[in-house]
Amino acid sequence: MVLRIPSGLESTLRGYDLIPDTIGRSGDGVYRLEAACRPTLFLKVSERTHENRLVAEAHRMAWLSSVGILAPRILHIVETIDQHWLVMECLPGANAVLSTESPAVKVQQVAKALADLHSLPPADCPFDETLAIKLERAKQNIRAGEVDVEDFDHDHRGMTAPELYCAMESLQPEHEDIVVAHGDASLPNFMLDGGAFSGFVDCGRLGRSDRYQDLSLACHSIEYSLGADWVAPFLRLYGLATVDEQKLRFYRMLDEFF
Repeated sequence: MVLRIPSGLESTLRGYDLIPDTIGRSGDGVYRLEAACRPTLFLKVSERTHENRLVAEAHRMAWLSSVGILAPRILHIVETIDQHWLVMECLPGANAVLSTESPAVKVQQVAKALADLHSLPPADCPFDETLAIKLERAKQNIRAGEVDVEDFDHDHRGMTAPELYCAMESLQPEHEDIVVAHGDASLPNFMLDGGAFSGFVDCGRLGRSDRYQDLSLACHSIEYSLGADWVAPFLRLYGLATVDEQKLRFYRMLDEFF
């Protein structure tokens, strides 16, 4: 992605070193901005073909902050002819993959952060990420050839996007347990500082959705980064009395289309 700094951001970004952040998979350009004696910032840059994705993310982070959930403060949103630029504060600490806390602390803080988020009244959330919306978006991505089959999880490798969609349909739940969900609740999107949760990042999919949208991705990320033995403690700390394994599989499949 070619960076052509908009005139409206030149003074803000002058003197900062732009350090690429490659841990995410969104397709956006993500940069950590560092300069001596100045606050560290984060920058996201997206091509305008991505349907105002960064603007939508900024609205979601602002809403989270308004209801008392920790998230980065937005400093600037700039739109150019072909790009969106989003500048935000850097949350303290490190993400739950890179942080130095023990696995026990990580799963406890991730479980609490999700439980607190899911306790918000979903009727108050203005962002619709319910299943009908997500399934239509998945179909659109398949038709547009925007599903990266090379990035499928190992147990889905070798399948085409339509084949995976058909397999997923057989697991589709009849009922949605709607909460305010983060939408991409993998460990890199939880920030920890000094053993405590310091905020959510990458909030572009936040909205009203089944709680298993978050639980599925969190379980998968915990298994991948910390080990399978930490999944059950995470679910117990979250407060789930019984686990719907079919929903876990369904929502992990659904994530492959985004």
